[in-house]
Amino acid sequence: MQTVFVHGYLMVAAPMVYLSIGLLLLNGSPFPQGFAYVALGLAAAFEVLGFIGLFQSMADSIAIVPLIAEALWILSASVVVLRFRRARPGAGVLARVVTVDQIDFRSPPSMM
Repeated sequence: MQTVFVHGYLMVAAPMVYLSIGLLLLNGSPFPQGFAYVALGLAAAFEVLGFIGLFQSMADSIAIVPLIAEALWILSASVVVLRFRRARPGAGVLARVVTVDQIDFRSPPSMM
């Protein structure tokens, strides 16, 4: 049963997450563009190892390499976010709090 979850993560979950993150980061983000390429590389590595793991059990053991790279990618991305927030106070705020009495239901919503 464990191998089903390993293959599911390597072939479906991880590639989809890193493919979508990589594509989002390619389209203009405060992150350096290298993060996008590393995310796309991680997606490809997970997909290839997941597929090879269906036929070779050794691929599951080799999968530790992109898992370590994944952890390092997440750590370095969080450092970039912290530096970005420090350089621009308030830049990390993605949404503002709005109370119900501040909403004008007669006009269309504005895009900040």
